[in-house]
Amino acid sequence: MHQKKFRQKLLVLFFLFAIMAILSACAGAAEEPVAPAEQPAAPEEPAEPIEPGEELPVAYGQDSRTELFQHPDSRLKEMAASVAILVHSQKVNTSGNSVSLGGYTLNEMSEMGWLVSGKNAPMCSDELFISQPAPGFCTGFLVDDDILITAGHCLQKATCSDTNIVFGFQMESENALAPLSRENVFRCTEVIAQVTPKPENQYLDYAIIKLDRSTGRAGLVYASEDLLEAQNNVAVLGHPSGLPMKIASGAFVISNQASDPFFITNLDTFGSNSGSPVINTASYQVEGILVRGEIDYVLSEDGSCVQVNSCPESGGTNCAGENATKIAMLADQIREITVPNSKSLNCVPSFLSILVLVILVRLKTT
Repeated sequence: MHQKKFRQKLLVLFFLFAIMAILSACAGAAEEPVAPAEQPAAPEEPAEPIEPGEELPVAYGQDSRTELFQHPDSRLKEMAASVAILVHSQKVNTSGNSVSLGGYTLNEMSEMGWLVSGKNAPMCSDELFISQPAPGFCTGFLVDDDILITAGHCLQKATCSDTNIVFGFQMESENALAPLSRENVFRCTEVIAQVTPKPENQYLDYAIIKLDRSTGRAGLVYASEDLLEAQNNVAVLGHPSGLPMKIASGAFVISNQASDPFFITNLDTFGSNSGSPVINTASYQVEGILVRGEIDYVLSEDGSCVQVNSCPESGGTNCAGENATKIAMLADQIREITVPNSKSLNCVPSFLSILVLVILVRLKTT
């Protein structure tokens, strides 16, 4: 009889210890901090990418930028719903539930000398999109419904509190913008991580920000391993020169060195494409974050107007390519931010299971 009671007490003690262990694990899971991104140490002979500057990417071969509604790839068009333009908050104008973005057209910006520094000349008449508004300063894309990835240097152009994130800024026809409402506009509320390009970090460039509320939009699928190879086909979604959404496709990877935190492509990207997702069109995964490249615009030969700087399709001496931060480098950090800890998810059911067992044992002993 005494032995039976002793075994029952041991069993109860075992279950109590199990409950304590589970509660301890739950507390640890809840309090575990998000690990910061690790910056790779610079090698003895660091790579020499194009240094970031205000004059960014360029067109390679024929300019492939296409309006969203005109692009033939339905998968890329679906992914575009998770890509946003970054604008200064004072450029967001509301009237009731309707929203418009204030800003100059591409041609007006050219006439003010903003496209080619100090050269007040109109855009050449045969250039694309010259009459479209260009209110944005960067691009970003979702990896969760309220977590946005962009280039780190974008947050040097405006503070988090002064940055609005607007989805759906695009043309719905050749001459009309798609309507925007308050539901399209979000605020940056927290900079979770920001790394700006420096020689000592091999020009690593990215930022992760939290939005003020859920967007109701899916995060894009991103690569967790750096498997991209030269000649792989890529596309980019974003807002070149701050324009309404464009898709540039038909491009490829020029090079991808394992030792570098970036890869190089011949994508047709421009200033304000910074932060755009670079997508592998075989897997439709995001492979990189567009961060820098060649000069966008140059004067025409006769100096009368401004035109897109064109490079050979395969690049060249003065056309080194467009750099994209490898998103695989951030994969673990993104998952820690966006995926609930499995331990915390299992705490409640595990606790209830143990509690039920304890009650059954107690009932059996009475």
